[in-house]
Amino acid sequence: MKSPIHLLRLLLAECGERCCVSTDLDLKRIEARFEREGFSFLAITLATFGKDFQQSLEQGYVSDDLFLGFKKRAGLPELFRGFLQNVFEPGSGHLRSTPCVDCIISVRQLSLMWAKVNAPASPEREEAAFTKWMECESDVQNYVLSAVGGIQWEQDTLALRRVFGLLFAPSASRIDKEIYQHHEVRPKHGPGSVAERTTSNGKYAMPSWPSRLERVFPAGDYAFHSYSSYLRWSDDHGGIAHPDPGAETPSRIVSVPKTLDAPRIIAMEPVAMQYMQQAIKDKFEDEWEKPSYNGRLNFPHHFIRYFDQTPNQRLAKLGSELGTLATLDLSEASDRVPNALVIELFKNFPHLNEAIQATRSLRSDLGKGRIIELFKFASMGSALTFPIESMVFLTVVFWGIEKELGVPLSYELIKTFIGHVRVYGDDIIVPVEFTRSVIDSLENFGFKVNRRKSFWNGKFRESCGKDYYDGEDVSIVRLRRGIPSSRRQTDSLISFVEFRNQLYKAGYWKTIREIDQWIERLIPFPAGNEGCEGLTKISYTGYEVHKMDRKLQRPLVRGMAIVPKKRKDPLNGEQALMKFFVQKNRSKRPIFDREHLVYAGRPVAVDIKHRWLHPDYGMEAASES
Repeated sequence: MKSPIHLLRLLLAECGERCCVSTDLDLKRIEARFEREGFSFLAITLATFGKDFQQSLEQGYVSDDLFLGFKKRAGLPELFRGFLQNVFEPGSGHLRSTPCVDCIISVRQLSLMWAKVNAPASPEREEAAFTKWMECESDVQNYVLSAVGGIQWEQDTLALRRVFGLLFAPSASRIDKEIYQHHEVRPKHGPGSVAERTTSNGKYAMPSWPSRLERVFPAGDYAFHSYSSYLRWSDDHGGIAHPDPGAETPSRIVSVPKTLDAPRIIAMEPVAMQYMQQAIKDKFEDEWEKPSYNGRLNFPHHFIRYFDQTPNQRLAKLGSELGTLATLDLSEASDRVPNALVIELFKNFPHLNEAIQATRSLRSDLGKGRIIELFKFASMGSALTFPIESMVFLTVVFWGIEKELGVPLSYELIKTFIGHVRVYGDDIIVPVEFTRSVIDSLENFGFKVNRRKSFWNGKFRESCGKDYYDGEDVSIVRLRRGIPSSRRQTDSLISFVEFRNQLYKAGYWKTIREIDQWIERLIPFPAGNEGCEGLTKISYTGYEVHKMDRKLQRPLVRGMAIVPKKRKDPLNGEQALMKFFVQKNRSKRPIFDREHLVYAGRPVAVDIKHRWLHPDYGMEAASES
C-alpha cells in the first residue's frame, strides 16, 4: 500500500468486477506512464482524462479535442476502454441511449480520485498561479476602466439595482439601519492568519484602526471593551493609530497548498478589517436565515441559504433526472467581482454600503515589493467575499432571466423561481431555458463561466460536491493526502482513515479489506460508529466493545485518539478582558476553554495517542492507558 499504484490496482480490479470488464491492459498502461511521469500522471494527467470524460457526457459524444495525450481506437481512448464502450458507442463515439451508470462511476473514481490531493505545487506552478492572479486583477481593472461611466454601464447597473432591491431590500434595509444605529453589530476575530502576522490572542491588541473604519465603526465602541478602556489607552499610549488610506496595511496575498496542479491564492486581511468584516458577515447570515418578513418571503433564504449546500445538491439531482435545470460554475469567481459593481448594487443602502467599503482592503501585497491597488472587491480570505459574491451572482442571474422573459421582474414573478434557482458562492443552478441568457449576463460583467464544469445539455450535473447522472448519484471518493507509511505521518493517517470510511460507505469492500490490513499494521483500528472522534473504522456489523465505563455505563474501545498540540499564546490585561467581552456580546452563555488565555489559535500539530474511546459517541473518554 506504500505505492499509490497498489491502491489503484485494488480499485481498478474491484471496479472491473463490478462492471464485468477486464482491466489488465488498463493497469499495464497506467503502471508504464506512472513509471515515466511519476505522481503527476495520477494527479494531473489522469484528472484531465476524468474532466474530458465529463465533457463527453455533457456534449453526448467523444470529440477529437478530448482525451489528448491518450491513444484512441475506434473513436474511444484505449485507457479504460472496457468501461467506456459501455457508455459510448465504439466507432461513432456517441453516447449510448442507456449508458452503464456503474461504468460512469468507475471511470470517474479511477481518474478523478487523485485530482485534489493536498500537495505543494512546484515553484514554477506556484509562480504561474501568482501570475494568473495578477492577470485576473488586470482583466478586472481593464473592464472597470472601460465600462464604468459609460451609457451602457449606467443602464445595466440601473436595471441591476432594481433587481437587487427586489431580492435583498428587506434584509439589506435592516442591516443598514442597525449599522446606522450601532445596534447589534457584533465583531469577532476569525480563525485565519492576518496580514500583520499577529497571533490568535494577539489580535485583541489591535495594532491600528484605519480612518475609513473609524468613520463607520468608532474604535472606542468596537476595538475596546469599554469607552473608559479606550480613554485609558489613549492617555497611556497616545491613542490608537488611525492611518489614512495610503498608509493602511495592505492585505497579504499568499499561496496555500491545494492540488499538485496549482496552489490556492488567498488574501490575509489586516486585523481591524477582518474583525469588522466578521460582524457584517454575521448580519448577512442572521438575516438570510429568516424565511420571511411581515408575511413576504425573504428571498435570500430561498435562493442562497448560507449554511446549507443540500438544496443545491437536490436541485442538481433533479436537473440530471429531468434535464430541466443547469449547473453552472464560474472560474476565478471571487477574483472577478468588480468593486465598482458592488458599490452600485448597494447604493440604495448607504450605511451598509459605506460599512462594506470601510472594511475592504484597498491594496494587496504580493511580496517582493509588489503592492497593487485592487479593482476587485476582495479575494478569498475576506469574510465578506462569499456573501457579497453570492448576492452579486444571484442578482446578475435574475437579470439574465428577466432579459429572456422580456418582462420586468416582480415579487410574484421571482417567487415562481423558488426551487428552480440556487446560488452558493460560484455554484449556480438555473432553469435550462435561461442558461444562454444567464451566461451572457454574467460574461457581460466580466465573469467567466467554466464551460468544462458547467452542464445543461446531457444528464450529468454537479453542484456543491455532489455529482449525478440521470438522477443516480455518481459522486466519488477523493484521496486528500498521501498514503501514510508510518504512524508519525499523523495528518496523512487521519486523512487515510477518513478515505477508508468513505470507500466503505461507497461499497468498495474488497479494497477496504486490504486497506484495513495496512492501517492495522500502523495503529490499533477497531470498529466504531461514525460519530466517534478516534481513528475507528465504520462497519455495518456494529462497533467493538472492549470494556464498559464503570462510571457512565458506556461501552469503551481501545484505539487512537486525535490529540491537537495547542499553540501557546498568552494574553492578559485589558486585551484579556476584551476577549471576554467580545465572546460575551456574541453569546448569552459563552463557553471558553479554561486555558484560552494561555493557548489559542489553530493547533501547532496534531498527534494521535492511545485512549479508551466511546465508539458510539462523538466524544473521547477521559481515561488514559
